[in-house]
Parts: sequence; C-alpha cells; structure tokens
Amino acid sequence: MEPGGGPAAPRSSAAAMPAASGHMFLACSLDGLIADKDGGVGWLDDYQATMAGEGVPADGGFGDFMASVGGIVMGRKTFEQVLSFGKDMWPYGDKPMVVLSSGKVEIPEHLQKSVTHDSGTPQEILQRLGDRGIVSAYVDGGSTVREFLKAGCISSLVLTRMPILLGSGVPLFGELATPLKLKHMSSLTYPNGAVQCKYERSEE
Repeated sequence: MEPGGGPAAPRSSAAAMPAASGHMFLACSLDGLIADKDGGVGWLDDYQATMAGEGVPADGGFGDFMASVGGIVMGRKTFEQVLSFGKDMWPYGDKPMVVLSSGKVEIPEHLQKSVTHDSGTPQEILQRLGDRGIVSAYVDGGSTVREFLKAGCISSLVLTRMPILLGSGVPLFGELATPLKLKHMSSLTYPNGAVQCKYERSEE
C-alpha cells in the first residue's frame, strides 16, 4: 500500500537499458556510390589490396573499428552477399549480429549462435540490442544505412572514398528528414589515393 491507503503503483522488475548507438564504416566511390549498377563491389578489390603503407593500417582500420563495437546490424542482401564469399571469408568472428528482414532469413548452422533475424524501426532494433547489453553497433548495408541515417540513429561514421568515378550504381546516401550535422574528427590518406574521414554527430 502507498501512503494514504491507495494501491501500490506497479514497479518495473528492472530498469530499462539504454539503446545501443549506431556506427557506420563504409567505402564509396568519389561520386558517392557503394556498388556498381549491377550491385557488385568487385571494383573495390584492387583498392583494398593496396591500402597498406607506412603509418596506415593495411585493413583500412576495419579491425580497430570492429573491436570498438559490441554488435552488428546488417541488411539481408548484404548478409547474403557476405555469405557468398565463403565460410572462410566471414570477417566478423562470433560478434553478435542482427540481420534485418521482414521475411525469412537463411542463417547457416555455423553462424546460428551469433546471428539472429529481426525487423522493426531503427530505434526498436537499437533498443533491443541495448536490452541485450550491447552498447554500440556497426550498421551495414546500403538501404539499412540510409534508413538508420534518416531515423537519426547514426552516432558516428567512417567513410573511405576511393579514387574512382562509377557513373551509376547504388548510392550511399538518400533523403533525410532533416539535415544531419557532423563534426569532422580526423582524415587519413592512403598510398592508393583513398581518403578516409571520421565524423561524429554534432549536437550543435
């Protein structure tokens, strides 16, 4: 009973966990495309093979980035594309991953302990990750990234622009509900001409 004789107000059995934050790590062409007109990313191969140089990470900083996040949110098409590279080419280890799709997702048996399937708004997805104790998540996949950006659910992004113009293909960015102001944190130029910039969301 509460003071005054009224019934006690219901209490949550546990405090709500904060939602995970979303983070991008992507490469694109100079004209802002992440895949060619056929949806392929083979044009990236030559650049990825020549990233190494004095004072720069050979993997373009991807290893350090992955070590900084606790989980992954990936679109179904991107997930299937990564699977097509072969079991030995899986680059995410056993880091928890959520594959977004409103339909059925075929998850190979060897990944079923770390990969799950879900659907919902960006806010809902990040909240459910937060409820699992995941503080930050790598958001990957063209349409998934655009959806999270439009929802204001990206806290930082690492963007590597490759010195090539594709002319047509899949764009990285799409429409936004409101402009998203970013703060430039650092830039790094690679021997192959790629330029990597790191940004954080500006609160101004």
